[in-house]
Amino acid sequence: MDAHHLLKQEHERRMIAPCQYGIRDIQRLELIVPSVLSTMRRVRREVDEAMSAAVDVQIEACEDGQERENLREFREKYPIGQCKFIADKVFDGFQRGALYQRLQQEGHPMRVVHGIRDGSFFQNAIQLGPYYVDVANDTLVRERRKVIAQPFAEVDFTQPATLLPYLAIVEKYWGYQVFPNYHYPFLSFTHPYVLITDEGRVAFHEGHMSTILYHDMMRGYQDARHFLFESRYAGKMLPQQKAEELGRGIEAAVQRLIGEHPGEAGAFQTLSARANSLQAFHARFNRMMALREHDPVAIDTDILYYARQLVEDLLV
Repeated sequence: MDAHHLLKQEHERRMIAPCQYGIRDIQRLELIVPSVLSTMRRVRREVDEAMSAAVDVQIEACEDGQERENLREFREKYPIGQCKFIADKVFDGFQRGALYQRLQQEGHPMRVVHGIRDGSFFQNAIQLGPYYVDVANDTLVRERRKVIAQPFAEVDFTQPATLLPYLAIVEKYWGYQVFPNYHYPFLSFTHPYVLITDEGRVAFHEGHMSTILYHDMMRGYQDARHFLFESRYAGKMLPQQKAEELGRGIEAAVQRLIGEHPGEAGAFQTLSARANSLQAFHARFNRMMALREHDPVAIDTDILYYARQLVEDLLV
């Protein structure tokens, strides 16, 4: 499958499905919503219990003191920050029940959606027709109710299609530092930025970028170009120590991938070629843009295929 179709599928799976409901449709759905919430609360309890049991087993089996402490800290903080995990798990559990089948037969769109809530934090929720169902409502403030439902019209929930609104929340909500990826020009189409986490780790990020990447790929990477060369981030260089750390990670990934796929060694080496200056980066970026004009689908597919493998071990 080519990159355009693959990203379109990933994009559509996370976007709010369009739906038109008349008054009678909404009235019929309102009769079902209490049962949906009751079922999802039960599934959420099961998810929480399974997570607690799994972490306890890991703590018991762990021989590394620091790792054991990290697991204990995770257990104490849970569910804070775990909205994606919880939303996916609850939806998976809900899909196995008869109520989900009934909703599908009646034509109500249901999917996990991701966006920015109240202009200040990321949140994963479940769409039920015109309803926003948050099964991880306590992942920012533990004292909140775990599962809630509201009409989308009453919720400040947006799904950005460009980088800058997304990265503003990355900085504000996660406290990460954002830098343009000026080191790997052929990776910068799909991974135009690099992060330094609140723990000091340098990493790439995908998360829910497939939606933004899909829009940008269809526009010829205008958003990536703007971010790299014209936005407020333009010219912001990754500290040398972090650039070297990133380089070691990429080199390790290249060696691993060449060992696993020796016939594709040339492609991995080409896509991971490093630019030693901003001028060199700009020249290689533009060269790839020129090549893309002749066969955008093939170029985009190759970039996405190899880039995702190269950054796999460096994601946060």
